[in-house]
Amino acid sequence: MPHFLSVLLIWFAALLPAPQSKARLEFHARAEGRDVRAVVRVKVAPSWHLYAPNLGTPNVIGLAARLELDGEGVRWGEARWPEPKTHEQDAGTDDLPATANVYYGTVLVYVAGRLDEGAELAGATAHLRGQTCEDNGQCMQVNERAEVQTPGDDKLLANFPTDLKYVESVAEAPIEEASSEEIPDGFEPLETPNAKAKVTLFTRAVGDEAQAVVRIVIQPEWHLYHEELGKPDAIGMPTTVELVAPGVEWGELAWPKPEEAPQQYGLEGEPTTILQHSGEMLLFAKGKLGAGAELSKAHVTVTGQTCDAGSCEQFKAAVATSGAGDDALYASAQKAVAWSAGATTSDAAAGASDPKSAGLLEFMTLAMLGGLLALLMPCTYPMIPITISFFTKQAAASGGARIKLSALYGIGIVVMFILIGVVVGAPIIKFATHPVTNMVFAAVFVVFGLSLLGLFNLEPPAFLMNFAGQARSTGGLMGVFLMGATLVITSFTCTAPIVGAILPVAAGVGGEVDYGRVVLGMGVFGTTMAAPFVLLSLVPGKLKAMPRSGEWMNTLKVTLGFIEIAAALKFISNADVVLGWKSLSMELFLLVWFGMFSVTAAYLLGMIRYKGESGEIGGGRLVSGIVSFLFALYCLFGAFGGPLDFAMTALAPPYSAFEEAHSSNATSDKPKGHDIVVDNLESATELALSKQRLVLVNFTGHTCANCRMMETKTFRIPSVEQTLRESFVEARLHNDDHANPSIMEYVQKLQDELAKSRATPFYLVLDPTSGAKLGEFPGPDRGGEQFLKFLQRFVH
Repeated sequence: MPHFLSVLLIWFAALLPAPQSKARLEFHARAEGRDVRAVVRVKVAPSWHLYAPNLGTPNVIGLAARLELDGEGVRWGEARWPEPKTHEQDAGTDDLPATANVYYGTVLVYVAGRLDEGAELAGATAHLRGQTCEDNGQCMQVNERAEVQTPGDDKLLANFPTDLKYVESVAEAPIEEASSEEIPDGFEPLETPNAKAKVTLFTRAVGDEAQAVVRIVIQPEWHLYHEELGKPDAIGMPTTVELVAPGVEWGELAWPKPEEAPQQYGLEGEPTTILQHSGEMLLFAKGKLGAGAELSKAHVTVTGQTCDAGSCEQFKAAVATSGAGDDALYASAQKAVAWSAGATTSDAAAGASDPKSAGLLEFMTLAMLGGLLALLMPCTYPMIPITISFFTKQAAASGGARIKLSALYGIGIVVMFILIGVVVGAPIIKFATHPVTNMVFAAVFVVFGLSLLGLFNLEPPAFLMNFAGQARSTGGLMGVFLMGATLVITSFTCTAPIVGAILPVAAGVGGEVDYGRVVLGMGVFGTTMAAPFVLLSLVPGKLKAMPRSGEWMNTLKVTLGFIEIAAALKFISNADVVLGWKSLSMELFLLVWFGMFSVTAAYLLGMIRYKGESGEIGGGRLVSGIVSFLFALYCLFGAFGGPLDFAMTALAPPYSAFEEAHSSNATSDKPKGHDIVVDNLESATELALSKQRLVLVNFTGHTCANCRMMETKTFRIPSVEQTLRESFVEARLHNDDHANPSIMEYVQKLQDELAKSRATPFYLVLDPTSGAKLGEFPGPDRGGEQFLKFLQRFVH
């Protein structure tokens, strides 16, 4: 049973971290009236360089920097980059020496803009794409975003060029007012010498829709990387495709399914895989034709990297449309990219970690374990003789059609549990972390536990029992269906606590109710419960051979009563922590559990007997008693300071009776010395700036068992502890502090903005200078290896 409780409250999701960028971005902007001055500061890591927008000589191997500014109601002018340095390449694309234009250190890019009437700078972003390379030859893709800081840094904006003004371009005038001759073309065909791939573009109009096919033919033994590399530690240059046509608004480009190929060494120095294409690949896009659209002027630019077994070469091609092409080509392209309508790139990477999928599997496992536990409850046993008489009679009346009847019986059980989940799921899930909800659950568990111990009989309301009786007397298919509902009703007193523990796990993103998960979870729970009864209903004669209810049933009932009362203490602990009472310390919690499981062991070993019991015990009862007593000793061991495993660490309260109480806004909560600021990101940022460290944002919860496991176990692993102490200030933000609604609202708003999720635990690393998000790590990591790698990505 302790194992079941552990599974009930703890499951894990591990994500591989993304590769670290060698160029960090800051975006500062200030509006003066409708005029906007913006500075993008790019910090390139020491000994690395960033390729300039103008690469240099035509044979340079490298990916030019592209800076894109975006913002609702903001129009941006052309970016002004500083004068670049030069970097000599021993061999370019034609095997001759090449000279590249590059940047080292800090790069300031200036951009002028114009605000539309009533628009604001808030929410504007800067997006930098390109490539950084180390002087020794190692290269890494740049794909960085930064949100605007306004009014921005005074020192940066003070040096803004006085001659840089926003000039409205012809392209910004309404397209209806400009003829095709007025739209600047400026397209220059380009193809890398000795390229290992050839690009062709076909475009056509179908009604008011534009269609395009980009055909890329790659030479044998060579491959071109996909738009995403797949695994975070894969090394390569993603392929970018830019499709342009005057007067055409193109939709998202659809790619064919990539192949996953092994890569001997990734960024971590270990074997990995990468997504790539070989042979012929067809990409497809649709667009909306505007007034003055000219597909005859369409062109496409493809930039990437082609590789064979021993070497890689930079690839870039810019080609104009070759005409409409034939119908067969478009049909082939749409067929090739059809997979992308229902799949994502990450789906193509085998072994890629998906937290939602992992969480769903664990949720289904939890629901199945709950169903198995419910089958052991004494409330389900009375349904066996009812099932015997009912199905014997129904099988005779229906000419022996037992399979059909049994299936309908099982459907009745499953449907009833799903209905219960949908009806009661919303209020349970919505307020799962609220202290009142936890106290209600605690009371329910205590009442059901005392009932199982025999203090009183707990029965469903009379009208429900009347419904069950009518169902048994109803014949035909409807009667069979209602019999399934009868099992659910009669087992109500035993299954309600289990259902109540499962449903809160079905909370979706943002704490909203995910009814799909509710239906799935209750369906799995109901199916697990229904399966044995469906099988037994197929052979009603076998049911008579089942052992009759006797002393063994009373033993099971009493044992489960003790366990339910012990489980109630966990819900009381949740409420105690959220409300800040600190009345139920870890030591007191473990001592109470020691007492509960000691009494359970004494009962199972025959030391405590109910009236009418013989006192004789069998092998199963002896083993169960010994296990219960050993678990009680383990609780006593923990109560006196002994180290606990991950599961018990998460179950027990997060504070000791002997530790000094911490202030909610103090920085003294330091496990093994690393700095923690509780529920105040601004204070954590100021402390990080003063100590020249990064900010680790820890979105956690008082009632979150996985969070507790991370903070008391994973954070104290020596290597993790040292990294946190030397390089980070932790902002520990609780999103379920119902005792302090203003703090809870503040944290939830921050989490919605920064993490786009209410899941806990959820970790972010922020640059305290710019506030930019450098990386994120959702989910717990019991072993700490992946979490440590995540932290060390940002430590120079």
